[in-house]
Amino acid sequence: MTSERFPWTHMKASSTRPAGPSTGYSHPSCYAKELSDCSTGISKEHYISKGLLVEMGGKPQIAGFKFQTQDTLRRVGVEALTSRILCKRHNNCLSPLDTEAQRCLGALRTFDADLQDGRTPTSDEVTINGADLECWMLKVLIGMNHAKILDSISVRRNASMIRILFGRERWPSGWGLYVLARREVSHAFAGIEILTRPVGSEIWAADFDIAGFLFMLSLGTPSGGGREHLYRPAGLILSRTDHEARKRLTFGWPRRPHADYVGFARRGQYDGARPQDEGLVPE
Repeated sequence: MTSERFPWTHMKASSTRPAGPSTGYSHPSCYAKELSDCSTGISKEHYISKGLLVEMGGKPQIAGFKFQTQDTLRRVGVEALTSRILCKRHNNCLSPLDTEAQRCLGALRTFDADLQDGRTPTSDEVTINGADLECWMLKVLIGMNHAKILDSISVRRNASMIRILFGRERWPSGWGLYVLARREVSHAFAGIEILTRPVGSEIWAADFDIAGFLFMLSLGTPSGGGREHLYRPAGLILSRTDHEARKRLTFGWPRRPHADYVGFARRGQYDGARPQDEGLVPE
């Protein structure tokens, strides 16, 4: 249940509906064709947003895609991770989501760098549109699925995910963004890791590790998550155990958040590979 005791930064979700009257056209290659509001031109869609790829250096290492050998790393250019899966009209109106995801990654990386050992951190705050970040995660899942780089066949078939993404329907209660407050040690890193949670051949949830902070997009109401799964929280607070400075990543929401800020404390420096990456080899 939503509580009024949690801090609330009010922020409307960006509009993802194409401007102007409906075109009445369905482009056969656009994954939003069911909305009958396409343009005639198809575009190259970065299923992992171009801004994020640039934020990660413009030539990120990738692993786990369907077209790769298992347990290998491949360095690719930004334009390699594209597919013609959206018309220009629908692609353009999703740009605000990409912008917020890039800002989120950039803020977390900057915060973590300032909290490293040997530095004197300062307290500061960045506000991110939580609803836009939530929809960006859905955009990524739908895009990767339609680009056929995942083993799963679809993103939860019996739900109106396309209509939610393009602002035609609201998220059902309990669906959407969660922050996972893990008890075990996690390792900050410079990129993004996505782990889908399929039910049969359908994706019903996915974990998004953004710079070492774990989010989950749930296309359903999670069962048994307890206090470790925090639904649409007020934000994240990053700190260092030996310093009073606080870094605050605030999430703006159209409605009151369902959980308070989630705290993460840096306990030391670690320069090796993350444990989950140690078995990966260059392809």
